[in-house]
Amino acid sequence: MISSKRNFLLLFSLLCITATSTAQNQQLRNEVRKGFEKYFELPRETIYLHVNKSHFILGEHIWFKGYLYNRQKKQPFTETTNVHLRLFNQKGDLVKDALFEAKDGMFSGQIELDSTVKRGEHFLSASTKWDKNFAEKGRHSQRISILGAERNKKTEVKNILFFPEGGHLINEIQNTVGVKVIGSRDLGGIIGVIKSFEGDSLASFTTNEFGFAKFQFVPRRGHRYHAEIQSGIIEGKIDLPEVKIEGVNLTVKDIEEDKVFIVVGKVSNGRTKDFSDSRYSLFIHRDGLLKMLPIQFNNNNRNYDSHLLDRKELLPGINIVTLVNNKGKPLAERIFYNPIEVATDDATIFQIKSTKDSLRFVVKSNSKKVNNNFSISVLPSQTEAYKFSENIFSKILLSPYINGPITNAKYYFENSSPERLAKLDLLLITQGWSSYNWDKILNEPPNVTYKFERGVTIKGRLANVLEEDEKLMLFKDGNTTKPTVLPIAKDDKSFLLPNYFIKNGEKVQFSLFNKKGQLRKPKLALSYGVNLGVENLNVSAVPHFASITANETFTDYFGFDFSSIKDLIVLDEVVVSEERIEEEDEPKLIFEHKLTKVTNRVKDMYPNFLEIVRANGYNVTIYETSPPQGTYDRVLINTRRKLLFDEVQPSPILFIDDIQQFNFDRLLEIGTEDIDSYYIDKGGDGQAGAAGGVIRLYTKRKLNTFEGYNNEEFAQKFYEHEFKGVFEQHKKYYSPNYSLLGQEFYKKFGVIQWLPNIKTGNFSEKIIQIHNEGFDEIVFYLEGMSDDGRLFSEIKKVKLKKYEPSK
Repeated sequence: MISSKRNFLLLFSLLCITATSTAQNQQLRNEVRKGFEKYFELPRETIYLHVNKSHFILGEHIWFKGYLYNRQKKQPFTETTNVHLRLFNQKGDLVKDALFEAKDGMFSGQIELDSTVKRGEHFLSASTKWDKNFAEKGRHSQRISILGAERNKKTEVKNILFFPEGGHLINEIQNTVGVKVIGSRDLGGIIGVIKSFEGDSLASFTTNEFGFAKFQFVPRRGHRYHAEIQSGIIEGKIDLPEVKIEGVNLTVKDIEEDKVFIVVGKVSNGRTKDFSDSRYSLFIHRDGLLKMLPIQFNNNNRNYDSHLLDRKELLPGINIVTLVNNKGKPLAERIFYNPIEVATDDATIFQIKSTKDSLRFVVKSNSKKVNNNFSISVLPSQTEAYKFSENIFSKILLSPYINGPITNAKYYFENSSPERLAKLDLLLITQGWSSYNWDKILNEPPNVTYKFERGVTIKGRLANVLEEDEKLMLFKDGNTTKPTVLPIAKDDKSFLLPNYFIKNGEKVQFSLFNKKGQLRKPKLALSYGVNLGVENLNVSAVPHFASITANETFTDYFGFDFSSIKDLIVLDEVVVSEERIEEEDEPKLIFEHKLTKVTNRVKDMYPNFLEIVRANGYNVTIYETSPPQGTYDRVLINTRRKLLFDEVQPSPILFIDDIQQFNFDRLLEIGTEDIDSYYIDKGGDGQAGAAGGVIRLYTKRKLNTFEGYNNEEFAQKFYEHEFKGVFEQHKKYYSPNYSLLGQEFYKKFGVIQWLPNIKTGNFSEKIIQIHNEGFDEIVFYLEGMSDDGRLFSEIKKVKLKKYEPSK
């Protein structure tokens, strides 16, 4: 009877403990869920910076395209427009700072490597003020090299590190241990054997080409273990971490194509309260998305619990698996990649035409129902100047969740083969804890210290005494559109112009305007600022190049500086060296006397220039939605003249401001009012290949509102300010004259073309044109993002069709 009573009391106590434990677990899960909701309430951005190449010569420009990605919504991050570009030297000190405008989550531009920059490694970094609100940074920094510094010092392996899966080696249960070799060369093929202090062999490993491996064994408390390196470029014994007498470990395994097995093991001797519970919680999370699983051990000392999950139950992409006790303390963590349903897509490039001077290609994507935006760097196929470790996949899908840099991270996303996914898992085992700090998630949600930046805020104060009904007017750079009326505070005569978009070198004019229409010059004080704040860069956190550039044979050119070349002219994206020619108001050409001036009467009769083309004997067809199969242009123009040997009427050759165009789509954007003069000859006027005729048009210079005022009158009526330190002007890409350094150098370090804004829409394809530099094979480095957040990254080598002139 006494025994039965004792058993009843014991059972009752166990039930009470279980009920209390269950209630504690539920409370913990509720607190974690609320903490996650609060911590990830604000949107997070990740920036990817696509640079046209990694190795430069002084005097070149760094050309880039940036993509801003919303990690929660999985689409372009459009909330901010101001992106700060900074160039740091190899010590992490600031060298250059510039501001660029982002539209629809993308931006592009250039930074000149001028006399303020020295040779050696540098770092180009893109960030926003909004990103300063968060502990986990979304900025992107790319390592670049300016040729001329000492290079190619061989770095031997420094160390081999061991990372128990989950965080610790735990006594008397099976542990999985990741291996990571620290160094920059010859990391693969290192063979190690795990041995006990007594010399017994327990496991072995062989590192892959990136220096990663893993092994399993059951350690015992009170024993020491080491790895004996038997093959590779280092030798010796390296101690494993100390075995913990109690603790938990965490293992994540692929079981089948669609299954993932999570195992939690625990050993406890009652010494530490962290491991005395029988109930724990497993949180699978990323970017505020959260899944919770209970972990139940049958006894409090030693046991396993496991979950077999369908891949569809996990998050697409990175999953952070964190084991937490009933007090909310994280005990173990594992980062795991789930490849299903990640929004990626493919783009293809193929050649369609070649001439003596140019090559034409089609860019197509599989995302046919959305707009896609690409940036493409075109280089010789033998290039050694594109050595980046990251692409848009690795930067957006992997890097935000990892502490520290990852060398050659793009490798894991160049294809989704089982082999590469297995190597990615080896990488993740050796990363330890993720970039998210558990204590911060639960206790320190971010505050909005820095708001979204959209344009520049201009502050001003008027010193004049205002007359009755007098207003302050703003004119932007002589624009003929309606001026802006600025509201002025009555107390201090100040005014504010928020979210204003102005570029370096642009001018604004202010004038006071009364009810009689009279203008007078205001006395103003203006201030504006877009500084991100003083900061240096932690250069050790920037990934190294994916491979070493073998450029010893080019040391003769390392002292070369393109900026030292004088009298250069940019001509149709080619730099040539000759005497500088002063620009004339009108073109001095042999057909100048044949030009037709666009008058007001012409503009009234033909508001669209294509109507003038029709009136001059051409068939003009415009495809508003989709062109016919086999064509890629929205506008087709053909002569109405039947030629004897042509089955199809040929098209004319089009020149705009003396630059030949290879389709007629540009004419959709140009109204007759934008044209100063034009010349149309259906016979071709002796132009080679112009069987369908030739069309030349010249656009107008920008009109100026203040043309009617002379300098003295202007100075009396307008206050003018030229802006500096605001948004950078976007320049048209041009290539330096690499031929000055020889063809061999061009093959290794030159750039053929940089195309930062290639868009495909309803047709899912776009024609691009590059210069024909005489190479047999070239390579396209394409990165991109669609409106719905799909990502693109392609490396495409193309053997070129040779140009064969017609006989």
